[in-house]
Parts: sequence; C-alpha cells; structure tokens
Amino acid sequence: MAGPLESKVAIITGGTSRIGVAYVQVFAAQGAKVVIGDLQQDKALGVIDDTKKKGGDTIFVRLNVSTEDDWRTIANTAVKTYGSLITLVNNGVIYNPGDVEEETTLCHRH
Repeated sequence: MAGPLESKVAIITGGTSRIGVAYVQVFAAQGAKVVIGDLQQDKALGVIDDTKKKGGDTIFVRLNVSTEDDWRTIANTAVKTYGSLITLVNNGVIYNPGDVEEETTLCHRH
C-alpha cells in the first residue's frame, strides 16, 4: 500500500484490542509495515488477516510489555524481518491493581 508511511516499520503494542487495532489498521493503510506486540495471538492473527486482505504487511510477535527480553525479541524481529524500526506505538498496558507502596516497590526492583 502506498501512503505517507510507505516503507516505515512500526511496532504497535496492544494491537489486538480497540484502539490498538485502529492503530494497526491506520498505519498499515498508510503503507507502514506493522509488527503487532501482544499476548493474544489468536486475536492478533485475526487483525493480521483483516489487514492483509486490505494489502497491509503485518506480523505478530508475542510481547509481555513488562519483560525486557520480550522487548529485545520484538525489536530484533522487526529489524530482521523488515530491515529497520522507525516508530513505536506503546499502547499495551499492564493492569496491576495495588496501592502506591506496592507499585513503588515494583518499580524499584529493576
């Protein structure tokens, strides 16, 4: 697909739900090669199928946004598959209900 993002490579986290799907669709429609990072492979395959039917180039890489090794894997996969990485839409979230003390402790462990 030709467009203003033609030949650009984007990682979109959380690309299997709501706004993440919209990001994937818009980026692909504008010509970007999109790497969906998410935990939900089944949903990602549906998004990829829809995108490819419209001429988009999209792949899936399993990504837990809280895991450093997963970030290395997705970035390396994007570069290996498409030759570069231009942008990141960090739409994936971790929902960890807890109080301030718990959240602060988690942040300082790394």
